[in-house]
This record gives sequence, structure tokens and C-alpha cells, in this order.
Amino acid sequence: MIILYVPFPNKAAAKKAAKNLLRKKLIACANIFSCDSVYEWKGKKESTRESIAIFKTTEKNENKLRKVIEKLHPYELPAIIKFDCYANASFEEWLKKQTKL
Repeated sequence: MIILYVPFPNKAAAKKAAKNLLRKKLIACANIFSCDSVYEWKGKKESTRESIAIFKTTEKNENKLRKVIEKLHPYELPAIIKFDCYANASFEEWLKKQTKL
């Protein structure tokens, strides 16, 4: 199981992406929450509100999932950060069934 951590400009954009990815069976589920982000972009210090999407999927879906996120993401340079994870066996079985193409 892997998790992709992906910031979006707002909750609507994150939800739209999550629904698209669910429909394509690239993710089993997504969690979306708001956060404050502080960073430098193009030489300027920024402080913005963003929405973080946590996408749960399988290793086999990672490459296709990354490509789809990059294509649909509104940012010029989206952050797509991978975490390798372990979950309880029953959850991992459910996740595999949800993402089976």
C-alpha cells in the first residue's frame, strides 16, 4: 500500500481530483483536509491556505496515478509525495479490491 500526499489550491479542486481518480479505480479512497502552507515560489515568500489530498492506492497503480494527477492538477508544479505504508490485512484487501481494473 502507498499513500500519495498532494496539495491542491482548495477543497473543490482536491475533491474533483479524488472523484476522478476513484472513477478510474486508481485510488481506493482519499482524505482531504485544509492546511496553511509556507514556501518560496519564483523568488517570492508565500503563505497560503491549501487543501491536502491523501490518496490511498497500490504500488501497481503508482505510475499511472502520478501521470493522471500531473495532467489534471491545476498547479504548474504539483507536489506528489509518496509514502510507503503498511495497514491491517483487512484494509489492504479492501484497498486491492477497490483499485482492481
